[in-house]
Amino acid sequence: MRIVPEYLEPASLLSFCAVVRRRGRPFRLVDPLTPLQREYVVAATDKGVTVLWLRRPGVFRANVGGILYEGQFDRADVSWTDDDKLSIAGVAFEPIAFHRQDAEEVARLASV
Repeated sequence: MRIVPEYLEPASLLSFCAVVRRRGRPFRLVDPLTPLQREYVVAATDKGVTVLWLRRPGVFRANVGGILYEGQFDRADVSWTDDDKLSIAGVAFEPIAFHRQDAEEVARLASV
């Protein structure tokens, strides 16, 4: 997903993950309701954390719609929860299939 670092310039991208606000099931790639589910990208940069919303699911063709949230790590309250979600400023996001390790990395970078 080259669009993420390009969109966030001049900030340097450290890590990012694709998430949804509700459960990101492993079979979402073949789920007929997938196009109706809003996807987000959570990016850890040298400036903090940014949550981008995507116009359509990245499975088809990612297109950044805008910034949903932006904050410095010390103020963003980023953490990995006990129920395997990425919490940012009190909002829980669930990594989509194959993005769990990336989401854990974003949470780790935010807590350093």
